[in-house]
Amino acid sequence: MLVYDTLEQYSVNSPLNKYNAAFKMAVSLLSAVFVLALNNIAVSIYVLVMSVIINIAVGKVNLRDYLRLNGAAFYFIIASAVALAVDISSVEVAERNINLFGFYFYVTDENIYKAIKITLNAEAVINAVYFTSLSTSIWEITDVLRKLKVPESIVFIIDMTYRFIFVLYDTYNGMTISSKSRMGEKNFYSQVRSFGYKASGLFLLSLSKADKYYDSLVSRGYKGGMSFFYEKKPVERNLVLFSALYFVLLLIVFWVGGVIGG
Repeated sequence: MLVYDTLEQYSVNSPLNKYNAAFKMAVSLLSAVFVLALNNIAVSIYVLVMSVIINIAVGKVNLRDYLRLNGAAFYFIIASAVALAVDISSVEVAERNINLFGFYFYVTDENIYKAIKITLNAEAVINAVYFTSLSTSIWEITDVLRKLKVPESIVFIIDMTYRFIFVLYDTYNGMTISSKSRMGEKNFYSQVRSFGYKASGLFLLSLSKADKYYDSLVSRGYKGGMSFFYEKKPVERNLVLFSALYFVLLLIVFWVGGVIGG
């Protein structure tokens, strides 16, 4: 099954889909703003935990799929955290260090704390955004962007990029399965060589598919814009009350975290 299909199924079938898309986007973005502006570990943990609970327990997202969606971003975040935590020096400057090739790779408590904070901030923001993306169809999101007067060309690019990424992802998965069936992943050398073949092949396929999609749009009368029918979803009172409680608790967590840490 395509990752794209999984996302679309969850967004359409989610119990949260009945709520107003603009309001859900506002909650997600406001949560991300609080995480980045307050830059507090307690707030990041609160937003992360609440987002996971809402997406899985309320949004009915399969735990395995949810972990898979978080996996790709998590690897990049961990790599960045390691780069922040580890410093290099030509002389021994800390107790925790490793001497390699005449250089000292060392970590300090300050750098570890900074890496943990950035990791939690990034994970909290990503999972807060999932609240919208796993419960709201892409055409509802682009409709909100149009109402915010975002240029139509930008909205169209966002829509097509979103859809095209998952087409390429499915193509890459097919190439990987084909490579494994021909023993192209049996050792490190084979994996590197297969990755080179897949990367070059994927680039050529992406150009070919882009031309076909454009021709398909033009043949259906595309003239620079796409129209959809939208179901009107008023902002419900229970969602407003829950969101207000959510942000009040967030501020309380921030205050309690400041008192304990301060």
